[in-house]
Amino acid sequence: GFLGELNSSFATDSVSSDLFVNLRCMQIEVNSELAMIKAYLYMGCGITKDSIPEKEWSESINKSMTMKKVL
Repeated sequence: GFLGELNSSFATDSVSSDLFVNLRCMQIEVNSELAMIKAYLYMGCGITKDSIPEKEWSESINKSMTMKKVL
């Protein structure tokens, strides 16, 4: 995902967009009483030809811990 301002610039008179990659996202599912019933966590990772899959997996687990603490 991404977030940021589209087609606006407060610093100059030009039109520009500042977008940032969202590496950690959470989707919360609620029931009709507005009680949370599920939380889906999404983490980004960058796999390249030099990546070690086990280390990438560990990094993804570590990224999820921040969101899990919020819950």
